[in-house]
Amino acid sequence: MSLLTADVFVVTAIRADGRPCGLTVTSVTSHSDMPPSISFNVAVTARSHQPVISARALGVHLLAVGQDETAMKFSTTADDKFATVDWEHDEGVPRLRGCLAFLLCAPAAVFGHGDHSIVVAQIIRADLGCGLPLVYARRRLGWRLT
Repeated sequence: MSLLTADVFVVTAIRADGRPCGLTVTSVTSHSDMPPSISFNVAVTARSHQPVISARALGVHLLAVGQDETAMKFSTTADDKFATVDWEHDEGVPRLRGCLAFLLCAPAAVFGHGDHSIVVAQIIRADLGCGLPLVYARRRLGWRLT
């Protein structure tokens, strides 16, 4: 599976205590056109698992080339991943600045399978930028894979 190239995303939500949380995912895929929706996977062991699967709204951020540090930061178990990240609130979810795309989503369904939950989220709004997406393959970040 490490041979598959995947776009790199950060999914954000708000914890029950009001603090922001987020995690890096490479499993985002188009789910449906009617209604417009995506799906992604979250490990049940992730600190953000419960806040993400129980959120009313999610921020799904497509990272751009050069955002390797952000991808790495949100893939850790750090307590405050937002401490040195440029972000703002956007309709109740943390929104990272400088991303290639931002999807404001409403969770529609969650399915458990193995050690992951599969989240289906309806897209409420999409804000798109321009540039190249950050990709992950062969256990490396970068868009030019040689």
